[in-house]
Amino acid sequence: MARAMWFYAVQAGDGAVKFGRTVDVTARVAQLAIASPAELRLVAAVPETVIRETDAKRQWADLRVRGEWYKPDPGLIAWLARLPALWKGRTEVIVRRPRKLAPHSRFRPRRCERIDCHKWYIPARRKQRFCSARCRHREWIRSRESLAPAAP
Repeated sequence: MARAMWFYAVQAGDGAVKFGRTVDVTARVAQLAIASPAELRLVAAVPETVIRETDAKRQWADLRVRGEWYKPDPGLIAWLARLPALWKGRTEVIVRRPRKLAPHSRFRPRRCERIDCHKWYIPARRKQRFCSARCRHREWIRSRESLAPAAP
């Protein structure tokens, strides 16, 4: 059975904040503490149904210091303090988000039929066999070359 993902925020001794997502928050904080010279403190941990890591990183991108570490802005710290309040009363935890499908997604995902491609794609029409027009064209050229008479 798949386990729920958690969004967490850790603050280092110098004030820098790191966002992340994990299945086991305590184990992840322990891993980070081993690698960090500064003392780390868990600031927030909520299920990913409340906030996704990518959304948080996009929202606070202007505060990025290096890698996944962010400046300790008062607005960021206040936002992290409010996260557990958003979670109160929620009992459902989504284990895995379904990926967004295109508007024409009434067909199941298929693999491209080109010999050297085999990418997964969602067909736009019933008899679509290739992931793109480029793959269709390359397969057509390959089939023409195989049917061409041999030169004497």
